This record gives sequence, C-alpha cells and structure tokens, in this order.
Amino acid sequence: MNDMKRLKLEYLKDEPSSYSLLLEYLQQVDHKFNPPIGSRVSLPDFARKALSSGYVIVARDADTGTTEGATIFYCTPTEYEYAFVSYIASSGSRKGVGSLLLSEIIAHCRRAGSKGIKSQTWETNEPSKALFAKFGFVITGLANNRGNDENSVLLQLDF
Repeated sequence: MNDMKRLKLEYLKDEPSSYSLLLEYLQQVDHKFNPPIGSRVSLPDFARKALSSGYVIVARDADTGTTEGATIFYCTPTEYEYAFVSYIASSGSRKGVGSLLLSEIIAHCRRAGSKGIKSQTWETNEPSKALFAKFGFVITGLANNRGNDENSVLLQLDF
C-alpha cells in the first residue's frame, strides 16, 4: 500500500490538545535541525506562536494516528504579499510527507490570495532544496542568518 494513501492532513487549532501534540512532535524532531530549534528559541514558546499566529498542519497515519510530519506557515495576504513557510519536518524521509504538506500549503495560500510563498533552508540541505524545486520554488539568494557558519538558501514561489 502506498504510504501517501495512509496519511491524512489535519489543521491544528489554537487549543491545549493541539499545543501538546505540536510540542511533543517538535521535541521528537528538534535534533534534525542544525542548530536545533530549541537551541535558538523556547520550543513551548515556538509552539504557542505557531498555533496563535500561523497555520499548523500535521500529517497523521490514518490507521494509527501517529504524527508523520508537520508544517508551520504564515499566510496573511492582508499584511504580507507573500506567505512564509517556517518549518516542514517529517519523521521519515522519502515517504512523500513533505510533498503532501507543501502541496497543501501552496493550495491554502493560493485560496487565501497570497502573491506567492517564501521560505529558506540550509545551503547543504539537499532533500529540502529538491522538495522546494519540485514545486517550482526558485533560489533568490543566500543569507547568513542562523547564527552559525552555514548559509540559508532563500526560496520563492510566485503565483
């Protein structure tokens, strides 16, 4: 059975059960980031801000309910012309979780009337760069904005 067919997307609401689920997932995947998100900001504060100011979508296994991936993005066309993808993570690579999440972000932002989407990833994060390229994002520059020696690749998708 195709893993993509077993996944269901769920938009989390700004409520205690969503906060607990998001915080638990962030704690599970934080070590995958360089540097970890928790070394730069408080994970509880990050989770609260994401739920109160942005959109959080989780990809869950339809059979077990296990969270397989999550994304946080900000899409407020009335304030910003471009939406911003802050975070995409999955528990396992090459299962289509990132593609499913990014596809939903793009659809959401188009419906909302955004001019496009901006994001960034590590210069050495080849799987992430390939995911964004697959959906038509282009590299618009580099920035050293993460407090270490590695550059961020700035990405943009225009609608």
